[in-house]
Amino acid sequence: MTPFSHVYITDTASFLPGDAVNNQEMDRFIGSINRMSVRIKTRILAENGIEHRHYAIDENGQSLHSVTSMGAKVVAALSEKTPLQFLSAATTGGDCAAPGLANLIQGELTLPPLETLSVSGICAASIGALNAAALAIQSGSANAAVAVASEFPSRLFKASRFENRNADIDFDAHFLRWMLSDGAGGAMLKNQPATQGLSLKIKWIHQQSFSGDMPTCMQVG
Repeated sequence: MTPFSHVYITDTASFLPGDAVNNQEMDRFIGSINRMSVRIKTRILAENGIEHRHYAIDENGQSLHSVTSMGAKVVAALSEKTPLQFLSAATTGGDCAAPGLANLIQGELTLPPLETLSVSGICAASIGALNAAALAIQSGSANAAVAVASEFPSRLFKASRFENRNADIDFDAHFLRWMLSDGAGGAMLKNQPATQGLSLKIKWIHQQSFSGDMPTCMQVG
């Protein structure tokens, strides 16, 4: 557990691409692969409670955004009035193998020199980015830091990527196709509360990985 004494979330921002897509419209964007896909879709949608999603692809499967551009919109909104000294960015899968997402966002926005950190992972990557930003504030190396996460899973799960519709595709692939959607979100962290509006003080962040004890349960590539 990492304790913090003077780290505050002073602002948040998000970017959701396109119009909200309801459960009946999902097939227009990612499509069913085979008969098993249809059955799993019905089961997953009945259990997860998600009613709407956002996709960064159009109905032809063409990308309308990128992981970088969605993250950049969030960072731009958060840093419009506050110069940054630290930027951490998390994603499950970036637009390219290298450089890291934080540097790609910095380049897209032509931000001045600052410390960056790119975090790669699955669900916990965004907490890793938040923890890094909080540590930068706590240590005094930065007075203002942004942690952002950006995801674009629909480009991996669109039906056109599964050319053999009768292929033996495991349950996890089916499951994730009907769970995930696209977008980005982030938080501004400072060493003191904002003068106006609500600020949230971070008291601690606790992370624990059990990758040494458990088999891999989610993977890409």
